[in-house]
Amino acid sequence: MWYGVGPEHDLLNEVLFGQYWYVFWVFHILLGSLIPIVLLIRKPAAPAWAALAGGLIAVTFLAVRLNLVIPGLVTPQLKGLETAYVDPRLHFEYVPSMFEWSVVAFIVALAVGLFLLGNRILPLRTHDAVRD
Repeated sequence: MWYGVGPEHDLLNEVLFGQYWYVFWVFHILLGSLIPIVLLIRKPAAPAWAALAGGLIAVTFLAVRLNLVIPGLVTPQLKGLETAYVDPRLHFEYVPSMFEWSVVAFIVALAVGLFLLGNRILPLRTHDAVRD
């Protein structure tokens, strides 16, 4: 990347400064690295702050996956392929469909449901700790 040559230069430039620059700089660096580090350094013994830092780090895993997908999909593998066939249905932009969003919502609901079921069967705290 430093010398500006090679096939990776355009791909990394797209991740860092392209259309989806905020995924790397905001989600990956700020929300996934800097804020959790500050939270864990300032309040190392506070469980709520540790949970918030862990949640931010978990959300960052989605951003990391997107940073792996963006270069392969934004830059065409064959130059000129995007203009070889012309049709209103062919485009290089991607927006998730309602079905894909519903699958994500189902997976999140299933994970929350399994956690609540597991918490009911194997409680994280005893009844004495809840009263205190």
